Amino acid sequence: MELEGGGELGRIKELLHIDQKDEGGINPETNLREETLWELHFGDATVRTMGRVSMIDLISKGTMPPKTAFSFKRWKHTSPTAKIFTWTIVYDDYDLKQMPPKLFYELLTNGHQILEDKNKERENNQSAAKPEPQDFTISPKFDEEAAFNEIKQRGELEGETIPVIENQEGN
Repeated sequence: MELEGGGELGRIKELLHIDQKDEGGINPETNLREETLWELHFGDATVRTMGRVSMIDLISKGTMPPKTAFSFKRWKHTSPTAKIFTWTIVYDDYDLKQMPPKLFYELLTNGHQILEDKNKERENNQSAAKPEPQDFTISPKFDEEAAFNEIKQRGELEGETIPVIENQEGN
């Protein structure tokens, strides 16, 4: 799956591998301590540290047809000659999927793509919903007498009397 350079998925970075930190640490998104953290290493040499909730969110979004992930785990299979890692996902309908790292990375990449598209759509909707800034310039003080004289000069007040309302303070 070629993710860099062209194509619809060209804007998403390729996920090369994941380091699972079993000793845990501080989640940079929440600043809370977590038992296990995962470092995602991308093709452009960036590293993103994620906690359990973020990983489950990416897994759920990347699963097609859509399903909600309940749990996931990396399994290490060892033999005298080799060490193999697989990823297991348990969904909320108790469906179990075990996959090699490459397929798991593609699943996370797909989830990341869907999440980015939703965020961009939300930003576009918010920017479209914002009203244009209005010009609130202060108009000069209204001069009643000048307006009255102008109306009188135009002849619009032929024989009409205009009631005069005075500002009465304290009543």
